[in-house]
Amino acid sequence: MSVRILLFTYNCGQERHLADNIRDGLRSFLSKSTRGFEATTIYPDLIFLSLQEIGSISDCFLWGNTSYYLEPFIEAVTDGALFDDSSYALVENSYAGLTFGLLFRRIESDVTVSNARKSSISFGYLETGLKGAGSIRVDLKKPSDVSPGELSMDGLTFIAAHFAANEGFKTVRDDNFFSIARKTAFFPKKKLHEMKFSDREFLYRENSNIFILGDLNYRVALERPPIDSAPKWQPPEKTFVESWLKKDELKKSIANSDAFIGFEEAPITFAPTYKFSNTRSNDRDVKDYSKKRVPSWTDRVLYLCVPNTISYDSIPSIVGSDHIPVASLVSLPFVGSSKKLTHSTMENLIEKNVAVQNESGGPFDLDVDEDVQVTSDTSLAQIRLQDLHISARKRSILVLEVLIGIIFFLFYTKAGNIVLASIIIGVIGRAYWMHSV
Repeated sequence: MSVRILLFTYNCGQERHLADNIRDGLRSFLSKSTRGFEATTIYPDLIFLSLQEIGSISDCFLWGNTSYYLEPFIEAVTDGALFDDSSYALVENSYAGLTFGLLFRRIESDVTVSNARKSSISFGYLETGLKGAGSIRVDLKKPSDVSPGELSMDGLTFIAAHFAANEGFKTVRDDNFFSIARKTAFFPKKKLHEMKFSDREFLYRENSNIFILGDLNYRVALERPPIDSAPKWQPPEKTFVESWLKKDELKKSIANSDAFIGFEEAPITFAPTYKFSNTRSNDRDVKDYSKKRVPSWTDRVLYLCVPNTISYDSIPSIVGSDHIPVASLVSLPFVGSSKKLTHSTMENLIEKNVAVQNESGGPFDLDVDEDVQVTSDTSLAQIRLQDLHISARKRSILVLEVLIGIIFFLFYTKAGNIVLASIIIGVIGRAYWMHSV
């Protein structure tokens, strides 16, 4: 007895995409992944989309037009055309600035979704949503085929993330992960005066089912080729993938416990998904890697659970960005899917100031200095402060995001250039008139 989940991550390049192209790409990935299976046995029960740079900074931060960019993705999944005899409904969304997580359930599935709660963290410039993570946690139930009653899975967690960019910033990306690990918290939908500390759920639990996916921006640690003499990069053969992955920063971070403690990744067999020299108006452009970057696997799907990974691949047919989207189809058993953290792993986390929640709901006490844990006597005022900090949507940050939106509008859009030019001309004209009078 298991739940089938489609995980999809895509850096949209601040461009609006076509629903037909998204739908066709998802359908082709599922068709390729499940060849030989009966159709009704492979339809995902859940679909989680992790979308980064969903739209232009001025449109999203200044004008609040995120729905304009999200609509094609929601339409591609929910309009009933993804599969002939299956349809999906949006369960919940969570966002931080330009990064969105969208969770859908298949209406015809016998898996029920309940108690959706969410969290968001921004860690872009000045803690704005230029970079960040949106998280969703849900509980699942499914009728048992072998005994009366239902099977349950509590605390299934999905995280959509966008980490710091550019070569040479591995430690910053590692810090981005720990911002998620330390600050993510899920609260029930209660009024503040009804809330108590035990209501807070930490990201890490003694038995965890977590997926984190997005543009994690980890690079292949190779020297950037000289621009004038750079070769035209070709998608590598399997041996090329294996040799380059030895220099992949993310695999090193996981192996050394620099980040993503306890997380794993399915084997990578596809070509690097970033960076391309254009927005790939068609899938033939896939071979044109940018000469200004070392091609890297920036777009990843990681898990802290025990899934059966059916497929993990890129989808070059979805175009419109300098990234190629990546997807994974997994089957997660209701029994035995949670990854039980070892004592050494939990101690490692707590020593890094990351709380771990035990089965009784409180943080573990492993004889580690309590200064690095969140303790059970946290006051209501501290909960209020934590909630504001965790959500990262404080008024000051929203104001900063609007200011950033204004700057990008004035300097990076044609309409903004006209407005800026008009203002400058008006100021100069006013000064000239005042001087002549």
